[in-house]
Amino acid sequence: MSAVIPLPHRRHAKESPMFDAPSAAAVRSRRKPVEYRLYYAIVFAVALPVAAVCALLPRREAFQSAAVANAPRRGVFAEARALTDAVVPFLFMG
Repeated sequence: MSAVIPLPHRRHAKESPMFDAPSAAAVRSRRKPVEYRLYYAIVFAVALPVAAVCALLPRREAFQSAAVANAPRRGVFAEARALTDAVVPFLFMG
C-alpha cells in the first residue's frame, strides 16, 4: 500500500489577487490603439495639404530616381496615406 501525500492547496490564476485589477500594461495596451488613431488623424490632417501641394507642383525629373520617375503617380489621398504610414510609427519610438 502506498501512502498518498496530499498536495498543498494551490490557488488558481483567476483567484490570484493580481488578477483583481487590470495591470498597467493592460491599460496601456487598450489605450494604445486610441493614441495611434489620434496621432494618425493628426498626421494625416497635416499630410493631406502637403500631398495636395506636391500634386500641384510640376514633376522635376532631376530630383527623382529612375524608379520614381517611371512609376505612375498616386492620388492625393494615397500619397497622404503613404506619408502618414511612414511618419506615425516614428512617434511611438522611444
